[in-house]
Amino acid sequence: MKYSVVIPFYNSEGFILNALNCLKNQTHKDIEVILINDGSKDNSEDVVLTFKNENPKMNIVYKKIKNSGPSTARNIGIDLASGDFISFLDSDDTYSPNLFEEVEKVVNDEIDVIYWGFDIRNEKNVVNFKFLDSFKYLDNLAGIECAHHKYKHDIWLNNCNECYRLDMVKKHHIKYLEGVYAGEDANFIYLNLFNARKVRVIPQDLFHNNERSESLFHHDFSEKHVTEFKAIENTLQYIKDNNIQGIYDDINSLYYHTRVTVAKRIVKSLKWYQVCKFKKLNKQYIPKMKKPKVLDFNKKQKIETKVYNLSRFIFFYFVKFYFAMHKEA
Repeated sequence: MKYSVVIPFYNSEGFILNALNCLKNQTHKDIEVILINDGSKDNSEDVVLTFKNENPKMNIVYKKIKNSGPSTARNIGIDLASGDFISFLDSDDTYSPNLFEEVEKVVNDEIDVIYWGFDIRNEKNVVNFKFLDSFKYLDNLAGIECAHHKYKHDIWLNNCNECYRLDMVKKHHIKYLEGVYAGEDANFIYLNLFNARKVRVIPQDLFHNNERSESLFHHDFSEKHVTEFKAIENTLQYIKDNNIQGIYDDINSLYYHTRVTVAKRIVKSLKWYQVCKFKKLNKQYIPKMKKPKVLDFNKKQKIETKVYNLSRFIFFYFVKFYFAMHKEA
């Protein structure tokens, strides 16, 4: 099997070599590396082109575009890809060297998605999360069944710990939502799962997510976070347009609860005395919604939603105290 790996990057000169070397060192060698330079202003291009010239045996495709965001860059990567399967790797993350060798062991003609475990490392390369500690390894699932387990948080697919059959992606014209900066990865994952015949798992942590303080979700609240509503709206519309059964209530529940997740991010970005500003931002950015007839929530979601619906003032301090007690990022 041939695997296409798409790496979009922007100002990544300090770490992209780690991503490139993890692909160079793969034990399975039939890999196409697609590098999309999203208008970098640093020396990323020099680093990448030097690596390309020093490794002529590697199948490396390089394209530079004007700065358009990671969704546009990934979509260009999909268009350029020619492998049997496609995966996406962020420029600051890495794969284990045996990843695609392990994929080869489980792939067959009926498998459209394969996912694997991951760990999360801080900027000092200290592992502070392992997939196996929090999620299940659920194997040989139908695509819709896998989507349901993803919504339930039994498993976790995070944009870089899975690969997709490229023919499936292109046949159904699945792309990343451009102009959307939150939830676009979940939208892409769900649309692929809706169309997948079978999903397999590799029970090993083979993807290494390296957290950086520059990440969008380490920043204060911005309008980019609100685009998550557009991502979920698109997912719901896709379900309706394609008459997909057995998943609408899950995604509609997700949509309703996103009011809470976005509101929590607003709270986190504010000081203790800024409750009035929170109420103003909440009214400005979070759409009003009718409560769905069917809600599939866990206990925590039920409590959060109940407090949010009861009072924005109470919700603000409820979240502030929760963050203070749990010291959550």
